[in-house]
Amino acid sequence: GPFTGPFGTLIWYSGTGLGWAIPDNNSTGITRTFTPGFLFNTPMQQFRMIFNPIHTFIGDLFITLRSPGGPTVTLLNREGGGADLKSIWFEDGGAAIPTTGTIDSETTHIAYAPSAGSIASFTDPNGVWTWHAEDLANADTGTCDQIGLVGAGTAFYTVQNPGETGIDYQMQGVPSWLDCNIDYQELNTGQFNYTFFAPNAATNGLAYGRHTSNIGFNTYNNLTFTRRGTVVVKGHIAPTSFTIFRGVLVSGGLADILTSNNSYLVVKNGVTALRTESPITITFDTNWPPATATAMTFQIENKVSINGLTQRVALKNKNTNAYDVLDTRAAPQVDTLVNVVPGTPGNYVYANGDMSARLLVRADGPVFTNTWTSSVDYVSWDMTP
Repeated sequence: GPFTGPFGTLIWYSGTGLGWAIPDNNSTGITRTFTPGFLFNTPMQQFRMIFNPIHTFIGDLFITLRSPGGPTVTLLNREGGGADLKSIWFEDGGAAIPTTGTIDSETTHIAYAPSAGSIASFTDPNGVWTWHAEDLANADTGTCDQIGLVGAGTAFYTVQNPGETGIDYQMQGVPSWLDCNIDYQELNTGQFNYTFFAPNAATNGLAYGRHTSNIGFNTYNNLTFTRRGTVVVKGHIAPTSFTIFRGVLVSGGLADILTSNNSYLVVKNGVTALRTESPITITFDTNWPPATATAMTFQIENKVSINGLTQRVALKNKNTNAYDVLDTRAAPQVDTLVNVVPGTPGNYVYANGDMSARLLVRADGPVFTNTWTSSVDYVSWDMTP
């Protein structure tokens, strides 16, 4: 029989280390953007900020937040006097900002009302958000280290017919933790099941588990579900290591290729024995625990220092244990994102979930310098089990 169910609250955190230091006594302030990666529409209930180091005078601060489609909400407009700001949750109808002590919503679970506008007016989290902050007095400073969004949990889905696949719910990004609850209403029991894939078990203790049930209400660790059609969390998988097979490391490391932020892994050309070999050959490795793939997109963002070079992108084939070149093009001199979509994605996932890709750069014609570089900004696999 038909059933309808809402997704419950989803909480997303950026992860620590944003480093958004607010300039002291400066009306220009600081503006930063972020993209949570939610792939569904639901109004927001809260916006959260964690400061490290704490800001020692909240009354200095003017902070606004704009959602991808608008509007702009003023979170703080110099309220709060001399209170220290350690962490704060903003929610419509919340408490007034205190003027003394330390504001620490992460500990007290107290939410505070925004200065102007409504958090609920943020109706669609998809896209680029804009955060702006100004410190308008001398002496006291602080740094926003982490941000978070809390959905209102009002997205509804309906499955009508026997055998219908149901919903396919996706989340991308790297949350510090995830708390997801699903409820439903159905007319006849015992007719539905669900499957849950957790690709990032290192943060939630699910051991990359897959859990299927058709016998009523179930609780799986901290993620609570009831019977649904099919629920899949698709993996946005980052590399866990890289190896410079040919070439010389100039600068950067693994952290520089996890996000597209103009922070680079830079490698210069090395020595080769044959002209057919690529003087820059970088291998990227990761693991996808479901070890199955119905769809895969390998992404790499790269640029080179001179004209006249060719870049190739290859994925390691589990059947031949060799790298298949799936994309060949003139190497760009500006950051360019390349999407490689293999026709048979399962060929590139080993039985233990290991996956490997290579970037190869060489001169297929004359070049007029002996030294050149490749700068990699971003690498990832987008996976569907």
